[in-house]
Amino acid sequence: MPNMQFYFTVPPNLHPIVQVLSSMIINLFIVLPVSIGLFFWDNAKQLIEKRKYPEPKVILVTGASSGIGAAFAKEYARSGVTLGLLSRNRERLQEVAEECEIKGAKCYIIAADIRDYDTLKETLEDFDNQHPVDLLFSNAGISGGEDDKVWTETWKKVFDTNLNGNIATVLPIYERMKRRKSGQICINSSVFGYFGPPYSIWYRTAKSALNDFTVDLYYVASKYNVRVNLLLPGYISTNLTRNNPNMVSAAYFAKIVKKQLEDNIFCITYPFYQSLFFYILSTLPKRVAPSVALALAEITKRPYDLK
Repeated sequence: MPNMQFYFTVPPNLHPIVQVLSSMIINLFIVLPVSIGLFFWDNAKQLIEKRKYPEPKVILVTGASSGIGAAFAKEYARSGVTLGLLSRNRERLQEVAEECEIKGAKCYIIAADIRDYDTLKETLEDFDNQHPVDLLFSNAGISGGEDDKVWTETWKKVFDTNLNGNIATVLPIYERMKRRKSGQICINSSVFGYFGPPYSIWYRTAKSALNDFTVDLYYVASKYNVRVNLLLPGYISTNLTRNNPNMVSAAYFAKIVKKQLEDNIFCITYPFYQSLFFYILSTLPKRVAPSVALALAEITKRPYDLK
């Protein structure tokens, strides 16, 4: 009798070709028609419902001392809005708070470390007891740049902040919103959750897991009228990108995010062409992906810094 296992496998050297062909067929005959249908459905639904969500009056921002978090707080700052600004750096929080208060917002400075999960939970619950949160912007993160000398030494601090810290931030507030049956949670991740060069291993792994967490939370929270949004920034000019003037400013990015949160867009990504680039890379066959990743690492000659 012939070896039946032969009929259930494909020779390894043919895997990339079979994967590409399979992906093309599925995308052309299944994904594309479904995407076109959803496009018309979403637009028709918006025209029919014309749903307007209430403007958030209490907004809690983590990682609020600089970069996207600070820009987000300033964008929402206005009379009648209460801002909870959370970060480890009290001095920089004070500077952000002063700018927001000039615009009329009432600010509360929360100097806390999101890696201290028990203390963080108590702090968040205390704030929510006094000021029930309408919008949580879970934004804290570190770049996690590594080279081959410290590659094995940085994983814990990156995961403790970028993944575990964000989850520890979201869950206590989500439970409160769930009971109130209202609220919105925006989780700031990265296009690196799709794909990245080898030196970004801990950063992109944490962000990829955070993307999956947000997708699951979206489905779980929807039945309690809690809106969940996933934010996937590309190259934005912040401290983590050395405030590169050639990149999109955090202030402009915050305006785009605010508008799309008002429309309750689930996945918010900007600049879109960067997101598209990394998404396409994420669909590469496993035999091809390592070669592309290594090429990216050689081109940059340094770890990526995103978000």
